[in-house]
Amino acid sequence: MLEKKYSGRGSFETACTEFKSDNSKIDTIRVFYPAELADSNRSYPMIVSVNASGTRARNYMAVLDRIASWGFIVVGNDDPQSSTGETASQTLDLILNIGADSELYGKIDKNNIGIMGYSQGGAGAMCAVTNFDNGKLYKTIFTGSAAEFLEEYSNGNIH
Repeated sequence: MLEKKYSGRGSFETACTEFKSDNSKIDTIRVFYPAELADSNRSYPMIVSVNASGTRARNYMAVLDRIASWGFIVVGNDDPQSSTGETASQTLDLILNIGADSELYGKIDKNNIGIMGYSQGGAGAMCAVTNFDNGKLYKTIFTGSAAEFLEEYSNGNIH
């Protein structure tokens, strides 16, 4: 029953905004969030999504939107080679330092930030958590098939 419940959409209507990045690897940052956010006084947990090989956040828009419908701010970028976690780390910094002119300003629950990734994105999520100073900000991580990380770790390339 639990799996059936969460396989569909949540109760929140969603909205999306995009930011162009000066970093050509990141290109565009896409943020999905509960539409009520603009009129709400509360903050929302955030999830950074890390892309699988050759994909970009624009390829995951339906997935990111569905996750946001459960009450999350969900952030992804368009880096198709995300295994180092570098652009996930940079994206986190950009979103956390967003200006007061953004609808997201003051709406992120900085004590509840997660990261997720599948395949190369799983490796990138692990690297973002373990290899960058802001990795300590993540409270939870979800990875699927993060074999590249395990191979790099066993070869001594990741510490």
